[in-house]
Amino acid sequence: MFRTGQLDLGPQINWALRQQDLEAMKQSHPHLIYQDFLGVVPGAVFMRVDIAPFSGVRVLGAVCQALWPQP
Repeated sequence: MFRTGQLDLGPQINWALRQQDLEAMKQSHPHLIYQDFLGVVPGAVFMRVDIAPFSGVRVLGAVCQALWPQP
């Protein structure tokens, strides 16, 4: 939709232009105005924590570190 001019900006994070497509898009559409920004879109992960292996505190900690690594 970006390529056909039907969409300027998507309201959802998954409507954004993928980073790996950016260079091709810039070359094919020189009028494109693109701006990178950091979003603060919260995400959600749902798991059954009453069933192994996710019932273990160490496993839950590892999942949290994998999804939200500390800088």
